[in-house]
Amino acid sequence: MRLANLAGLLGVAAVIVASGATPATGDDPLHATCKGGEVTVTGVRPWHTNPNAPWAWDKGSLVSKDQHQVKFRGPRCEGSVRAFIASGDASRGPILIPIK
Repeated sequence: MRLANLAGLLGVAAVIVASGATPATGDDPLHATCKGGEVTVTGVRPWHTNPNAPWAWDKGSLVSKDQHQVKFRGPRCEGSVRAFIASGDASRGPILIPIK
């Protein structure tokens, strides 16, 4: 049983590495909320959302994006968002944000 759990974790890690995405952590300069299938992502200063990047939510569709926030709509709060942020000349992304 432990071998199966280890294989599952390694599989998830391989998908993240292969996608080139960085998983979100508590220190990331992003804030995401979801209520009733409506997701809003904002940057935490000095970071802001990068509206020129290819944002995506695997469980919903993009509604709007600008430098202040990015909005999606879907059937329920699940899946993950590929987020992109910028601050001055620096940029980061994709950052995977789990939606719960």
